Amino acid sequence: MNSMMWLGLLGGTIERAKEGVRRRVAGTVVMAGGAVVLAGAAIFALVAAHMWLSLRMPNYMAALTVAGGLALVGLIVVAVGRQRMHSPAPRPDVADRVERAADRARHETLSAVNKSVPSAILTALVLGIVAGLLRPKGGK
Repeated sequence: MNSMMWLGLLGGTIERAKEGVRRRVAGTVVMAGGAVVLAGAAIFALVAAHMWLSLRMPNYMAALTVAGGLALVGLIVVAVGRQRMHSPAPRPDVADRVERAADRARHETLSAVNKSVPSAILTALVLGIVAGLLRPKGGK
């Protein structure tokens, strides 16, 4: 393969990576907006619980009840987060994946070609014709 082909492949890979990052950033922004709306809804639910409890008990007792429930939920979330933080995560062996990528691509290409030989021949023929038609006529 010549250097222009490698640069073209690399440029396509970079563009696909950029598009993936753009999609992830857009998804993150939408999720953050949803989290803000959810936080507002949770605050209103807590205020409503306080108001309902204040009809049945003194105001300070209703506030303490809501705060105690909220503290209990917070402690549970912290405990789960601490457990997940200290649990060992399996590390992917990136070097091994990179070494096997060429073999895997070759194997997948060969299996795809072997599944439909006439289709592969026709595709190669059409691509050859198109490449010949697109080739400049100036002899370069």
